[in-house]
Amino acid sequence: MPSGLEFFNDDNSVILSTEVTPVCLHEQIDHTLTTSLSSSIPLHEDDGYLSVFHIDNPPENFYDYGFFSPAGTDGRYYILPDNLGSGETIAINEYKFKLGLSKSANQGLQLFNANGDETYNSNNLPINILERYSIKVSDCWLKNSSGQFTGQYTNKFVSGAWSGKKIGILFTNMPTGIIKFSNSANVYAYDIRASMKDGTLVLMYWVDVWLQSFSSVSIPIDESVRLDFFIVDLTNY
Repeated sequence: MPSGLEFFNDDNSVILSTEVTPVCLHEQIDHTLTTSLSSSIPLHEDDGYLSVFHIDNPPENFYDYGFFSPAGTDGRYYILPDNLGSGETIAINEYKFKLGLSKSANQGLQLFNANGDETYNSNNLPINILERYSIKVSDCWLKNSSGQFTGQYTNKFVSGAWSGKKIGILFTNMPTGIIKFSNSANVYAYDIRASMKDGTLVLMYWVDVWLQSFSSVSIPIDESVRLDFFIVDLTNY
């Protein structure tokens, strides 16, 4: 049995332990998305942080902005403007979490492990996961009665509501790659849109034409590709 102090919730999950270092908020960055591509926001900086995004003033139109992996970016995803009108902006708050404490103070609750290392300090804000989603994005492609892909697609929606909460989205896996049918010049890529307002998330995924190639090459649909993300509670941040 481990030594030290531990607290469990009703599901018998550890919520506080002297032997566990929490993932805490270390920094907040406020972005402004404009019609300029230079305002684009990378979803993953490979800097050791977990970035949670909150759309502060989502537009009514889903197509004003989205989460894309443009050609030539080696599968890296960005929040990009799409159909924003002249002078329109979207405020996007980025909350950067990382394993370990960001603040240490002598006021409040402190916990130390057997080596004397501080593993909890109540002046820090640990990440609070509300829900996890794992989506098979290839289901936006339509199949015929024989189970074969027709080359047609539709938009799909995922939604959730957390009353009274300020929510953010933490993407952990994005659908990369392109699709092409041998009888078509269109080259498709996955297109993801999301809106959050008053504790409600609506996310749309589908495919869109990104390029055209007049060769007969075929790049099949990968049915294993998934979109994975967490909904994070940002109410007290």
